[in-house]
Amino acid sequence: SAVLAARKDEALGEVNPVPFVSIIGNCVAWLGYGFATGNNFVFASNLPGTMLGFWFTLSAVAFASKAQRLVVERILLSYLFVLISAGWVAVKCTMPAKDVFGYVANGLLLLYYAAPLSTLAKVVRQKSSASINVPLSFMSVVNGGLWSSYGLAVSDVYCWVPNVIGVVLSSVQLALCGLFKR
Repeated sequence: SAVLAARKDEALGEVNPVPFVSIIGNCVAWLGYGFATGNNFVFASNLPGTMLGFWFTLSAVAFASKAQRLVVERILLSYLFVLISAGWVAVKCTMPAKDVFGYVANGLLLLYYAAPLSTLAKVVRQKSSASINVPLSFMSVVNGGLWSSYGLAVSDVYCWVPNVIGVVLSSVQLALCGLFKR
């Protein structure tokens, strides 16, 4: 994996750390959704993702440039603000917690799926897909496909809609990898 290579080489290189931070925000939002809906499957399946997201992010930050670290810090603080605000709204407002966390989880999930595309201009300009993490993009297609299937099976629009979009966005990333050299 790109993270293991970065830890071994003690250099981030072309690895884009933004998707790693997005994993944290996304999984924590789904933890909130699983808790609010009483869906133990959604809750339990996002615990390992949260832990991996922190491990990926901390590993990347250790070897990131100052500019990359600032981006990671800003994004992480933004996610924290959104998630704390969602918790406050879920407790203090009349909107059901399921809907609050459903909307927040959907928004953050779409950011997760789009995060690798944060280097899209660089990929096209340099005609190099080196900044796209192929295993992460591939697993995002698999993840999105599985969660889409689950969401459709249990008739949970919060689960299937953003994941169908995620499959498309992740497929675009893989197509860019096929189109441009590494």
